[in-house]
Amino acid sequence: MACRGLIVHAQTGDVVGRGFEKFFNWGEREVAIPNEPFVAYEKLDGSLGLSYVDADELPSVATRGSFTSYQAKRGTQVLRSTYAHTLDKILALGKVTLCWEIILPEYRIVVDYKGREDLVLLAAFDLETGQEIHLDEPRVADLGFPLARRYAASTLEEAQALIEGPLFDNAEGVVVRFASGLRLKLKREEYLRLHRIVTGVTPRRVWEMLKDGTPPVERLFAGTPAPFQEWARTEVEKIEAQRAEIEGASQEAFREIVAAVPAGDRKAFAMQAAPHRYRAILFKMYDNQPYDEIVWKLVRPGPADPFRVEV
Repeated sequence: MACRGLIVHAQTGDVVGRGFEKFFNWGEREVAIPNEPFVAYEKLDGSLGLSYVDADELPSVATRGSFTSYQAKRGTQVLRSTYAHTLDKILALGKVTLCWEIILPEYRIVVDYKGREDLVLLAAFDLETGQEIHLDEPRVADLGFPLARRYAASTLEEAQALIEGPLFDNAEGVVVRFASGLRLKLKREEYLRLHRIVTGVTPRRVWEMLKDGTPPVERLFAGTPAPFQEWARTEVEKIEAQRAEIEGASQEAFREIVAAVPAGDRKAFAMQAAPHRYRAILFKMYDNQPYDEIVWKLVRPGPADPFRVEV
């Protein structure tokens, strides 16, 4: 629960980076909901970045599990360029970790931020105590980072209804933070649908959708990011091209064999067809039976990773 992004010095064991305790979607776990006021913050659709000071004594950005991930390196670039004026202020904070959402135009997941490249400040934590530092405190507020938008809601049900409305058409949802510090995620249903597609579709899943039509493959192109659509379209075209190649080769071989053997002589046909790589299709053709299922099996992709989770 506490090690989500925790950074520890390899030699001394000192904690040098501390982020959020792991928190869950509303209803995902049996989490006791406190009878406390809460604030709903926009849940941004990027990557969590955590501040640390590197070997050159410069503020840097790590992601949850890496100092060298694409997002960590790009987040550090944004910090040192767009927010170069804050570097000395960050060092002056001392033992404090800043938590950002890293927004990058080339790393769109679902939400379209229209080319925005930024670090949105989500929280700050005292390294020694783990206590959260309020973002309104001058030492943090004066850093000048943008903050996640706040929304008014008095109940979780009201917050859920809010994110299902038009205000969140191009958004993920909200994180609610109770007065005691407990956080819960509430995500828009349409976002969850698109996220499952973008992060969970493999080439084999594309094949299944083409083969069975349930759901229709067109769903891959309804509201999904352009890079995903390009990837999905490439997979569709690859499978269709393979099907066309197999069917074309089979039809050509069938015509050649039929022309070379006596009509109705199945034995002669079998002798000619047996060595062919698509002989099962040729026999179906000879018997005037459907062979589409055989073609689909031949073009079934092997195991592969989904489109993209990390760049």
